[in-house]
Amino acid sequence: IDYKSSAASLSQYSSWLRNDKIQLILYSLAIENAWTDIDPQKVVSAVYYVVQDLNRDTGFKVLNHEGLFSVGDRKKNKIEMKERDELLKSGYEQVQKTISNILSGQFHPVPKRVEDCQDCKWRELCRAKHLSQ
Repeated sequence: IDYKSSAASLSQYSSWLRNDKIQLILYSLAIENAWTDIDPQKVVSAVYYVVQDLNRDTGFKVLNHEGLFSVGDRKKNKIEMKERDELLKSGYEQVQKTISNILSGQFHPVPKRVEDCQDCKWRELCRAKHLSQ
């Protein structure tokens, strides 16, 4: 569970990789791969807890592993274990690629979608080359 004050920028697991929202994937990988002080465990739920409305439906919940949580029939957060495994594998590969780029010196600000720069709140602080020309 990751706590958020509002759900404004949150999305379901199906768009995390596409939108570079990998926080809960990283937490899941850390727990499963013993990158923390706790013993490794299989992650069957990774959700944001939105304090504003006390909601924890954004994220994923593995079907047939209900215990501390329930998976509603109409919820977009339900996921099969096989799909969850692929999500974590793809997330790991994305992180590895990013780390490799950083280690080779490739970490200059390059927007994924240049058209988003017109609406970005951080535009004045960003050092992306296309903004300083």
